[in-house]
Amino acid sequence: MRFHLCLLFYQVYCTISSADNDVFIVSSIEGEQARLPCDIHSRKNDSVYLVLWYRKDSGTPIYSYDSRPGGGLQDRSLWSEPKAFGSRAYYHINSNPSMLAVSDLKGVDSGTYTCRVDYTQSPTVYHHVRLDVTVPPVTLMIIGDRGREITDNNPIGPFKEGDPFTVLCVATGGEPPPSVLWYMDDQLIDKTYIANEKGAVQNTLTIQRLSRANMGPLYHCIASNNNISEPLMKTISIDIMFPPLGVRILSEDSPLVAGKEYSLGCISWGSLPAADISWYRKPSAYMGIIPLPVESSSVSSDGNITETWIRYIPSPEHHRQTITCRASNYKLMSGNSIEDHRTLDVFFAPRVELKLGPAVNPKDLEEGDDLYFECHVKAHPPVYKIVWKYNGRELYPGQDQGRIVFNQSLVIQKVRKEDSGNYSCQAYNVEGQQESVPEVLDVMYAPRCVSTQKMIYGVSEGETAYISCMIDAKPKPDQILWYMNTTSGNRIIPGAMSTNMAGASLLSYRPTTQMDFGTILCFGVNLVGRQHQPCVFHLIPAGVPEKPDYCHIANKTSSALRVVCDAGFNGGLQQSFHLEVMDFSNSQLLANITQDLPSFWVEGLPPSQAVYIRIYASNLKGRSKAEMIRSQTLAYDGVGFPLQNDKDGDDDSFSLLIVLIFVSVILFSLTGIVISVVLRCLASPSPVCTQGTSLQQSINFQFQSTGGTNDSYSQSREREKPGQSDIYHQRRSMRGKDDTTSLCSSDSSGFSEINNSDSDKQLVYRNLRESTQDHKLFSPQELHRSPYPAEVRTLGRGRSSLNQYKYCSLQR
Repeated sequence: MRFHLCLLFYQVYCTISSADNDVFIVSSIEGEQARLPCDIHSRKNDSVYLVLWYRKDSGTPIYSYDSRPGGGLQDRSLWSEPKAFGSRAYYHINSNPSMLAVSDLKGVDSGTYTCRVDYTQSPTVYHHVRLDVTVPPVTLMIIGDRGREITDNNPIGPFKEGDPFTVLCVATGGEPPPSVLWYMDDQLIDKTYIANEKGAVQNTLTIQRLSRANMGPLYHCIASNNNISEPLMKTISIDIMFPPLGVRILSEDSPLVAGKEYSLGCISWGSLPAADISWYRKPSAYMGIIPLPVESSSVSSDGNITETWIRYIPSPEHHRQTITCRASNYKLMSGNSIEDHRTLDVFFAPRVELKLGPAVNPKDLEEGDDLYFECHVKAHPPVYKIVWKYNGRELYPGQDQGRIVFNQSLVIQKVRKEDSGNYSCQAYNVEGQQESVPEVLDVMYAPRCVSTQKMIYGVSEGETAYISCMIDAKPKPDQILWYMNTTSGNRIIPGAMSTNMAGASLLSYRPTTQMDFGTILCFGVNLVGRQHQPCVFHLIPAGVPEKPDYCHIANKTSSALRVVCDAGFNGGLQQSFHLEVMDFSNSQLLANITQDLPSFWVEGLPPSQAVYIRIYASNLKGRSKAEMIRSQTLAYDGVGFPLQNDKDGDDDSFSLLIVLIFVSVILFSLTGIVISVVLRCLASPSPVCTQGTSLQQSINFQFQSTGGTNDSYSQSREREKPGQSDIYHQRRSMRGKDDTTSLCSSDSSGFSEINNSDSDKQLVYRNLRESTQDHKLFSPQELHRSPYPAEVRTLGRGRSSLNQYKYCSLQR
């Protein structure tokens, strides 16, 4: 397998790689400079001791770099073989990679060179570089059909249209031999070059029949053998004689008026040399021609265009007579002349009147009707263009838009409200133009809903919603009706609850029960009819937003975290998203961010910081449940660290170590409690669940056994963020209630959130589980997949709305 990599700077660099070695190719031009690269940097930061350059066909160095021991790269000794490069070479040791620069290149410098690099400790490294020196061609000449060299200054010719044409282009010198190509301007027309017996390269350009396409372009002969230096180029042009290509009578924009003097011009082009122009007038088909004197004549600088002018005073009898302008090339044979004719006439500007079709009543035009306009024009000569305008702008009729133009009529099918406005027609002839008086089109249409208005309203029971319905109609709606869409049909809403204005209505609606929420419809009625599609408004119970979903760590560094969530339903109101970052070890609040989108970038965190992250949404009705995730910043920024997506409840060695230390401290003080609970569980064949024992009571008992108090637990909870402390005090106020629920936790932290119900999450301590060897606290997920009896799994699915707990004991 071989591949090539090439770069073009002042010279061309290419790398040819194979399974055995790499050869770096450097291409340059004779007389220019080449840079031969050699990478001397060691992967182990080893010092360079000696650099030697060899030519492939020579066993002795042609250039060397010798660093003195301990002197570094600054103390160096450079040496160049006089018979090789001599003073033309210089080694740039500090470039990356290092470069051996060779100036004033010669053809004999081509070859393969080896760079040997010796290090103080590392093995010797060899780099191979192939230098290709191109010798450009020396001379280039163009030879005509008679063997004479043609210079760039004079065109070849003259030739007649249809004659053959042949020239030869010859290039001498160059290694490798150059390519010789013919171009017409910038288009390649001949690339068939060959080497002749003298070692030169030649290309013959042959044109079988000369045409107008060959007159004017420049023909370039280009010789080149590389893409670095400027190629050699010779340029020629061809001189060809042509008869006139065209002739035309020039006239003023205004018509000819009898008795008034006019200047009439005639122009001829395409003749080489310039054409001769003569004027004639012919009174009738049965009479001869009358010559007209030429007042002035001029020829363009390139000789291609000839222009003449005459003075002419028409009379009434000249009406419909013919004036002729004739052009010819005097150097060519007869029969090459061409003529242009003009028939005299008297013109006047168009007179235009626009009328609506007789079957159309402009005062009773409704959407969906068909109508047509007629443009009545009087002009001499006839008009050459009729333009239809709508509100002053040119109208481009199209059948796809319901507009059809037929002769001097404009048809509009199934007229729409957008077609209302001012219509006019404008006619043109050579004398001038005129626009008709605008015809006003006023289209009436049935009511329709304005699409840009608010369509969803969120309110609470007993709260008044003010719903605005805006109607677009012509004429304005006479009546606006409101309906409530229910399963039994549409129920009309009394008009007393709405206020109608010009084209709009404001409904004051107060839902008192859940049945009063739903879809509200708004209809408008005017002279044309009733609204076809109602305005549909959705009235929903406004509440707290849903919690953000799928929260995860999208990116992390040693000091920042990227947290991304999916937004839940906003509860019918505009919502905001909040993120709180707490220290895992002491629940200290580290960051608090609020923004409109659930995508957060938390900065300023310490490295290796374990944190809890709480994300929730809020609107005017309150805040949602919180989504908890746990993560840790990186120890340091670097390459190769995978992104982590830590969810709340995942164990790690750090949190487990803290729990084990805490358990070992309180283990002796809890021994009596453990034994009593174990004996009670052994006496029961199924899990024993102490009813009515709240989490707070269990924790109180634990702290009293260790000499602690409820206050110590309260103080530890109060050190958490304010939201968690509030949950704790709320639970304390519920002690003594009969309703209970399951206490479940399997997370590796000091506290976690669990789904006690679909609407609540509880913060609990896991320490109780770790300190009880014969008891275990189950999460609902663990109960579903645990190997314990169904009674335990059923018990684990208990729910409660009073945030108290069942403490489940299980004999292994």
